[in-house]
Amino acid sequence: MSTVKAIFSKAPGRRARYLNQLRQQKATKISLPPVPVITRWNTWFEAALYHAEHLDVYVIFVDAEIEHGSTQQLRKLSTLLHNEQQLNELRAELEFLAVHCQRLITVLKSLEERQFKTVDIYNCMADLLSWLCNPGFPYATSGCEDAMTNAAEKLSEYLEGTKQPAIQLFRAVRVFDPKQLPLLSHTFSEYENVIASLSCAADQWQAYIDIAARESLRYLKMLLPSGARWKTDCRS
Repeated sequence: MSTVKAIFSKAPGRRARYLNQLRQQKATKISLPPVPVITRWNTWFEAALYHAEHLDVYVIFVDAEIEHGSTQQLRKLSTLLHNEQQLNELRAELEFLAVHCQRLITVLKSLEERQFKTVDIYNCMADLLSWLCNPGFPYATSGCEDAMTNAAEKLSEYLEGTKQPAIQLFRAVRVFDPKQLPLLSHTFSEYENVIASLSCAADQWQAYIDIAARESLRYLKMLLPSGARWKTDCRS
């Protein structure tokens, strides 16, 4: 990515020629390669998706640009694009990313939303960690496997380790979501030391559990097919 970024930096003529080449090839979208923002993870995925789609365009464009005047960055990129083994490996990794990164993009976007619920954070991260550890698909290259493994290890440090000081709180507040309540402990003592000021509501805890349990049952009935819902109503 850095090499592609470098060949277009402070080169308006080259940027214009690249856009013109896209027009000549009748590309669906005429735009320069996106520049990732270091603090915005999704911009890196978006850039990678763009490169995956335009890899063959780069081969033709770089060859033509070298005829206009060679530079160190152009030669570096040309060496990569004309090395069959490296190009095939790069293509495989970019295609792998294009197919499988959508889940990461979706998670990141959901966490950026203003309406994202605190009660969903822990499960969202736990599901992502489970997917990273057991993705259920083959790795395109050893580099892809290393990337997934490293991502899982880093996320595990936050979810199961000590890098996120509030992780116990994120785990505990799930009890305030009636949809999750059936799978969680109802024991007050397991939450009072984690959730600030909860001890003040000790006398109201059982009432909350009873109300939330009824709400949870109502929600489950909505999800069940009509026949199964009728059987559940009869048993209750």
